Amino acid sequence: MRHDSESVSTLIDKINAMSLEELKGQLPLAQNSLESIELDLEQLMALRDVNVIRVAAMRSRLTGLQQA
Repeated sequence: MRHDSESVSTLIDKINAMSLEELKGQLPLAQNSLESIELDLEQLMALRDVNVIRVAAMRSRLTGLQQA
């Protein structure tokens, strides 16, 4: 999800206005969100790796065809 700078600023202001107890209460949600982001990142990195391998294979095939 993308945020414009105004909404990010608003979120930061809300966080800054929270008491320590409120922040502690939000910690489990923040940790779950971070874990979800990490899983998504791992999936994206795996897709990137697969695509790098595919591009290398296509280049190799193209080179072979050009030399034929």
